[in-house]
Amino acid sequence: MTRALNLLILLLTFQTDQGSNLGPGVEPQFSPDGLTIAFMRDSQIWIMNIRTKVESRLPPKGNIHNPSWSPDGNQIVFQSGGTDDVPNFSIYKINKDGTHFTRLTNADTGSRMSDQRPRWCRDGEHIVWTHGNQIWIMQTDGLNSRPLASAAQGGYEYACDLSPDGRFLAYVRRDDVSEDHYRLRILSLGDSSESVFLKDLTILKARWSNSGNFLYCNTGSQLIKAKVAGNGNPKVVYNFHPVGLEFRSFDISPDQKLIVYDDSGPERDGNLILDTMGESQIPN
Repeated sequence: MTRALNLLILLLTFQTDQGSNLGPGVEPQFSPDGLTIAFMRDSQIWIMNIRTKVESRLPPKGNIHNPSWSPDGNQIVFQSGGTDDVPNFSIYKINKDGTHFTRLTNADTGSRMSDQRPRWCRDGEHIVWTHGNQIWIMQTDGLNSRPLASAAQGGYEYACDLSPDGRFLAYVRRDDVSEDHYRLRILSLGDSSESVFLKDLTILKARWSNSGNFLYCNTGSQLIKAKVAGNGNPKVVYNFHPVGLEFRSFDISPDQKLIVYDDSGPERDGNLILDTMGESQIPN
């Protein structure tokens, strides 16, 4: 069966008003081929075939979060730690078959500096993550690490996605004075210049389009698509449901036709939702 036919089956299967509930899990991420997702359940990494729903669990145990696939689909990077025995988080990677579990960063256990929220860069050669409250970049073997963005006083930064050409980083800066103050920024890796994107909106996470001309942005209740040039003209491409909840973790498929997210939150166990996306103009 060809990949195109597989994707057609997925679209026909999951085109419903409320999407398809894939079962318990949080922090889902599509594999580069779009046919599986990595996600968290009970602080462990699981991988699911989204057509058959067959699951497998990777061996690392602990307080694990934020899995991110390598561009070739062979490895996953994630954070682990934040326990009584290991108070700070570090970044690790593992092969998708559960082999070669490797620690990439050594969080300073004598301070509050943790390593969190890793994202594998599209060049396959670098990983970006939050060290303390600032975004850093390193090689995939953990070497040659350095800061990327200059963290604001009292703020917290986390990477969302690198543009397809590798020139720009979309990231969120949160103002600690107001935890609801989340602003999406675009950083040029060439000259370190940056700008605020959709400055009047709270953006929790974002993904670049395949062309690099648009950003898919999660406002907490909707997924909007906005053109990068001109910083605007946003369109709603998905309304998270059930309405009234705030949704944080999401990903879009490589062909940009499917969305996967979890409905976790305060006093709510997460369930994975897979659905199709459509576009409608944001009302005035």
